[in-house]
Amino acid sequence: SGSNGSGDNQGSGSESNGSGANQGSGNGFNGSGANQGSGNGSNGNGANQGSGNESNGSGSNQGSGNESNGSGANQVSGSGSSGSGSNQVSGSESNGSGSNQGSGNGFNGNGSNQVSGSGSDGSGDNQGSGSESNGSGANQGSGNSSNGNGANQGSGNESNGSGANQGSGNGFNGSGSNQGSGNESNGSGSNQGSGNESSGSGANQ
Repeated sequence: SGSNGSGDNQGSGSESNGSGANQGSGNGFNGSGANQGSGNGSNGNGANQGSGNESNGSGSNQGSGNESNGSGANQVSGSGSSGSGSNQVSGSESNGSGSNQGSGNGFNGNGSNQVSGSGSDGSGDNQGSGSESNGSGANQGSGNSSNGNGANQGSGNESNGSGANQGSGNGFNGSGSNQGSGNESNGSGSNQGSGNESSGSGANQ
């Protein structure tokens, strides 16, 4: 154990109230730690943690740990809450901003490049098969966009807003253009392939 000072190349001990580098499987508290294998880094800064937790600070390149109340980058399968997270593969990002999330959820903030997750109460871009509600969404593959704006939706529903370039989805109570085989009701639609257009104006059906 290395306490109240600095320690390097610790194998399996704890490092507290100081700075430590290359810790194998120990804990780093109230200081800064780099290259921790499977330990926890709390109330400080941690980089290149393998499978540990990093809380109330900043962390980068975490393998499978949780990052809370701070900022984290390149998290593989962990959760990032109440802060900002980037390049999360299968974790959740809440109450902040997140980019490049693989299959996680982004709530009450901003999310971009989500593959199969949900983005609610904020803005979402490039969602593959998730839902985007109460905000704005672009390039959604097969998800739903409600109470906001949606563009380039592949096969999803767009309600109570505006949508463009929908492939085979429904657009209700708004405006839609270039719909392939979907329905557009109570609004205006143009260039619909084989769908229905009711109670509005339509061109090139």
